[in-house]
Amino acid sequence: MNCGQPVYREQLWDVGHIIDAERGGRPVAGNVGPAHRGCNRRAGGKRGGTIRSRARRAAANRDQNLRDW
Repeated sequence: MNCGQPVYREQLWDVGHIIDAERGGRPVAGNVGPAHRGCNRRAGGKRGGTIRSRARRAAANRDQNLRDW
């Protein structure tokens, strides 16, 4: 999923999304498959950090646009 390499039974693996939710992927059976545990968690951490940062920036910008009456 994340690195493009095959996942073998004896390896540690997670169920990963083929198309990530942030790119329009849905949480359905046809959009998931085996992914190397490390690759999947590294990718998820980066995306999660990006989403959190984006939310923080939006909140900061929203606060800057408030006016005192």
